[in-house]
Amino acid sequence: MNLGEAQIALLSEEEKRAKAQNLKSRGNKFYQAKKHERAIEFYTKALLFQEDPVFYSNRAACYVALGDYETTVQDCDSALRLNKKYLKALLRRAQAYENLGQLQGSLYDFISACILDDFKNSVAANGAERVLKKLAETEAKQRIE
Repeated sequence: MNLGEAQIALLSEEEKRAKAQNLKSRGNKFYQAKKHERAIEFYTKALLFQEDPVFYSNRAACYVALGDYETTVQDCDSALRLNKKYLKALLRRAQAYENLGQLQGSLYDFISACILDDFKNSVAANGAERVLKKLAETEAKQRIE
């Protein structure tokens, strides 16, 4: 399935969507097998056929597993550009920000996720609480010094 941009442009929207979904499914199989680099390849190919927030978010999950948090943030940004209320992308970005030490961004995303999910998401709530504690500790240490 190595089509060039010109060949992809000639496909109908239905054909593009079908090819993208097939590539995503293949990526999911590699992700489940913990072959994250291979999964990334398939999600990236899927994005050539259809720009979909799920493909970006799935690829971001691979980058999280590989410890590449900056690229995780970039893919989550792309997913959220397409769907501002995409909870998985918001949570992945929050976790990536936390791992990068960008606690303000992390807290913002965790709280946004809490609000979007009516405070029913334990991952978002626990993340917000954890990051808020880290921020409070940092603030307290600075004031003491």
